[in-house]
Amino acid sequence: MHTQEFLEQSPGLNGYKGTLDSDFNQTDLRGISLSRADLTGMDLRGKDLSNANLSETNLSGANLIRANLTGANLSGANLVRATLSEADLTRVNLSEANLSEANLIKCILTNAGLNRANLRLAVLSAANLNQANLSEANLTRAVLISALMTFANLTGADLSEVSLTGADLTGAILAEANLTKTNLTGATLVRATLCGARLNETNLTAVNLTEANLSRAEMSSLVITGANFSRAILSRARFNRTDLTGVNLSGAMMHDGTLTLQSEMKSDSLPIDAKLQI
Repeated sequence: MHTQEFLEQSPGLNGYKGTLDSDFNQTDLRGISLSRADLTGMDLRGKDLSNANLSETNLSGANLIRANLTGANLSGANLVRATLSEADLTRVNLSEANLSEANLIKCILTNAGLNRANLRLAVLSAANLNQANLSEANLTRAVLISALMTFANLTGADLSEVSLTGADLTGAILAEANLTKTNLTGATLVRATLCGARLNETNLTAVNLTEANLSRAEMSSLVITGANFSRAILSRARFNRTDLTGVNLSGAMMHDGTLTLQSEMKSDSLPIDAKLQI
């Protein structure tokens, strides 16, 4: 696409005075307004788009590898199948953006706003999402292996069938989150909040939930070998159809003093429907 044609078709560029070619070569894009522009498949590798206005912009299939998007506004943007691996999205606004099937491997999303964003089938392995806001986000079947998500807000998020193997969710908020069939093998959830979360058929093998708050959590048919619930809050939590053999429950706290178990357990473990006194 030639420069003039691109300008005519991209009303978000109105007022921009720089030189712009089809590939944005040798163009300083810091703070530029590209709102609602059609940048489908655009090659923006390594470009500096910090503080740019890209709200509701179509970036589907765009190449943003190692791009600098610090502080940019991408609210409502279309990033379906976009490649953002190793991009810097610190403090970026991605609220209600569509990132389904996007590649975000090793990208930086520290303090990013991703509330109500669509991240279905996105790949965020080794990404840094520390203190990011992912409340009510759709992460169904996303891949977050070894992701850093300390103190992230995942309230009401859909994390069903997500791979979080080895992820660090220390202090994260997952209240009312859906973790059905999620793989959390080896993940760290120390002091995480999972009040009212749904963990059905979830893999909690070797998960560290020390001092986590699981009050009212719904847990059934778990794979839970080697899980650590020491000093966790389990008030009104239920373990249904789950074998707790070998699980560390030392110092676990219940405000009502009991934990109801309705489990299918081995003969050397606690009986079905037992009341565990902590």
